[in-house]
Amino acid sequence: MELYTIGYGNREFATIVNILKLNGIKQVYDVRRKNTGARLRCFLPSQLCNELPTQYNIGYTDEHRLGNKFTNYSLQESLKKYKDWLLGSDAIIEDIEFNIRQETGSVVFLCAEKDAAKCHRKIVAEEVARRLGYTVVHL
Repeated sequence: MELYTIGYGNREFATIVNILKLNGIKQVYDVRRKNTGARLRCFLPSQLCNELPTQYNIGYTDEHRLGNKFTNYSLQESLKKYKDWLLGSDAIIEDIEFNIRQETGSVVFLCAEKDAAKCHRKIVAEEVARRLGYTVVHL
């Protein structure tokens, strides 16, 4: 099985939806910590939780508890601190694992940063995938 990640960056909402549909995504887990101030209004949680299920048959879950709390550091240090925090957060990871096991289709972790190598979602996806025996695909 595969576990996907995507960062919308400066892409349009329709582009992201097309990518999700082409890859058979059935559930979006939004892992942005500050997802209420999205630069592009179409990526606000209120918009995503209404439009994705009703217009595209894609579920939406706000998982801001998985957001990167260490953004006041250099990129490298931020990601290291985040990984250390995540690995010490077994209850959260186990909850995510449980939810993903219940899904009937493919799942994606969504964040704003387009480049997965610069984003904490890569760390989340790799840890969850390791525990579930999945592979990670960055869209």
